[in-house]
Amino acid sequence: MGTEHFLVGELAGFVLLVLGTLVYNEIIELPFAFMNHNTKANIEKREKAANALLMKKADIEGESLTTGETIASKNKMV
Repeated sequence: MGTEHFLVGELAGFVLLVLGTLVYNEIIELPFAFMNHNTKANIEKREKAANALLMKKADIEGESLTTGETIASKNKMV
């Protein structure tokens, strides 16, 4: 219709909205430690480390664990 005006603020807001969405969905990971603590990759690393400790503890105690067994299933057994 020709009655609309281009506003730079709207474009900046849209860019901010898109960047926020990309960060939220972990497509872009920002290099800040406090923002990366609960990303999927870091949660998986912590679970693997915890499972390795559980396996080591089970070896010391003489119990047998399969590699697919997790801490949650081990805790349910106790």
